[in-house]
Amino acid sequence: MWQTLFGKNISPKILRPLSQRGQAVYQQTVKVVGPKGEMTEVRVLGGARKQTQVELSEAEAIAIGIKPVWRVSGKLSRTSGCKLIGPAGKAVVKSGVIVPVPHLHLNTKEAGSLDLHQGQEIELSFFEDKMAKLKVLVRVHPSFRAALHITPDAAAKLWLSTSDKAIL
Repeated sequence: MWQTLFGKNISPKILRPLSQRGQAVYQQTVKVVGPKGEMTEVRVLGGARKQTQVELSEAEAIAIGIKPVWRVSGKLSRTSGCKLIGPAGKAVVKSGVIVPVPHLHLNTKEAGSLDLHQGQEIELSFFEDKMAKLKVLVRVHPSFRAALHITPDAAAKLWLSTSDKAIL
């Protein structure tokens, strides 16, 4: 799909690395088109995956007419599709548009010290009064770095910002 969208002689150009090893934000962007609208200049993330995956917030999906389907990254069965348009061409993604389930990345050592395991659902609290709560899925891999990933919509509902601390 990369060659279709960007051309045969174009390689991904890293804009900046992401928190997880081997993952990056690329300089290249695409247009994501749904039945009722489009989003322009959407950043491409990598490394490569087995299947193209488009991650949107719930609000973004609704805005362009795509049914928001909450999924764990990589679990793409029975998800919506979209059209992607790049500078060299366009491609149809038949399924693979998801709203990512809130999740906590941990490496094996971090998970062990917290007595957490892959696939476990936990509840995090935010702020000292512990009134803001969110259920998240634990994702464990030896190469992961500790990071909490939630959509902007979920963060806004809880009035969270990047520097806020989570309480297990």
